[in-house]
Amino acid sequence: MARDAGGAGPGWPHHGAAGDGVEPRDAGARPAVQPGRRVPRPLSGTCAVRAHPPRAHRAGGCGPGGTVRDGAGAHRAGERAHAPDADPPAEGDWRQPAPRGTRGADRGRPGARRRRDDGVPRLDGGAVAARPLHQEKQMPRIKTETLTMGYQEHGTGDNVVLAVHGNLGCANWLDLALPLLPDQLRVVTAEWRGCGDSEKPQPTTDFSNYAMSVHARDHLALLDALGIAKCHLYCHSTGGIIASYMLDAAPDRFGKVLMLDPVSPLGLQLAPGQVDVLTAMKGDTDVCFAGLASAAPTLFRPETLVAGQSPQFAATASAGQRELFRLLVEKTRLLSDGVWFGTPQNLAREWESGALAARMPAMKHEHLILYGKMDYWIPRDHMDVMVQKLPNARLELFPSVGHSMNLEQPSLFARVFTDYFGG
Repeated sequence: MARDAGGAGPGWPHHGAAGDGVEPRDAGARPAVQPGRRVPRPLSGTCAVRAHPPRAHRAGGCGPGGTVRDGAGAHRAGERAHAPDADPPAEGDWRQPAPRGTRGADRGRPGARRRRDDGVPRLDGGAVAARPLHQEKQMPRIKTETLTMGYQEHGTGDNVVLAVHGNLGCANWLDLALPLLPDQLRVVTAEWRGCGDSEKPQPTTDFSNYAMSVHARDHLALLDALGIAKCHLYCHSTGGIIASYMLDAAPDRFGKVLMLDPVSPLGLQLAPGQVDVLTAMKGDTDVCFAGLASAAPTLFRPETLVAGQSPQFAATASAGQRELFRLLVEKTRLLSDGVWFGTPQNLAREWESGALAARMPAMKHEHLILYGKMDYWIPRDHMDVMVQKLPNARLELFPSVGHSMNLEQPSLFARVFTDYFGG
């Protein structure tokens, strides 16, 4: 029997995701926001999870077929031990805590009285103390059969990986990891319709032109336009269900699949209040900062990731991580409403339909699923369903990582990525 070596302990509640992958429509919804608990999770309706003291990585059981193991057992180079009650680990320089009186510069808050000095312009036009943002290269754009897409490439050669980002995202989510990958591994990072530098079609009233299957067709058309007949797939968060649609539509075009905290083929329920949270995030940069902070919790002090508090960077968050996080917040201002509001509506339709989930047994590609145990966005139960239903899937767990290993632990992520895809 597969086991979770990292297991939930006292005081660390398990994600209470409903649904077993067979009858998802009968499951009860979870609230999107729990007053007095953590900041809102904009993507899913998962329960709030209390931050727990980081612990040393431990190798877990591993067997043939669908297995679960502690991720660090396969990637010892990334192992670190931390004293109880220490801040969650973050990749980068391990500097001393900021001196007294400097905490305000690291604050990003909804409703806090102290100004956040994060270099992100306010949506209301008010100026914030300037700080140089992550320097971006001009992203190429290519016209495909479906629309014009922004994309960037790292490396060259015949070993190609198409990277599909998550909701509210852009290609920059891989900016810290890409330079750590070998040059002989060609990675194409594309941006969804409605995101970043890609074309932004006007959403239909039901957001059907931003459905997960439509995003999948866009990415298949991108491969055609780039002349890529076959490649591997990497996907993060909502990119997971998009990748599953691609596997279903064109199974012969893909080799291995690496999923980072993915939205599964089950989809996600639309939780009460979720659209209100997204509306607030779209209209207020500070609320957006707080919402996205829950996607990378180990970059922030745990006690500041609660309702009414200002997410404050942990001392262990490197300058590069802070700068990139600010850029990711800023780039949400480019998103179409088809992404802001169409994504949760379309994920809810997937949940209610169950059609893609029923086709998981036909997705015979090798899958490696990575899951951070501090993920507040994606139900752990859905990872277990994928391991059970997909013919060739493994799940690796990382105790001291949240939803975004690519941002929280880019060196560890790059090692896993390289080991899996080769290079």
